[in-house]
Amino acid sequence: MSTSNKISQKVGDLTKERDRASAKAQKSWGRKTNEMVGIIKEQALKFEEERHWLISKLVKLTSSNQVLEKEVEAEVKYGPYSISCMPLRCNLMTGVDCGWWELQQQLTQKDERVKFLLPCLQQGIGL
Repeated sequence: MSTSNKISQKVGDLTKERDRASAKAQKSWGRKTNEMVGIIKEQALKFEEERHWLISKLVKLTSSNQVLEKEVEAEVKYGPYSISCMPLRCNLMTGVDCGWWELQQQLTQKDERVKFLLPCLQQGIGL
């Protein structure tokens, strides 16, 4: 069960417990009224504090998940095992950013005159 599901379930359990306490207080309304009202108010405050804590924890987890998702996406897109992993970022034909693999394709396919650059670039980059 995911953490957000556990938090949602805990909030639901606390709400049910609060409702049971209210029903119990209503049944015994005739006796010990002040005592029961105090207990209900105390429990309501405790439940509300815990609910706020759980909501803040859920917000932090959601935020952390978003950060991790972006990190994983960047790693997949630009990481050491991606196709365009080299830091070289220039497109000879259009000026648009590209990776090493795309640049190599341009050099070998687009213009036979620039093929001599490929070994120089490989040596300069250290491939």
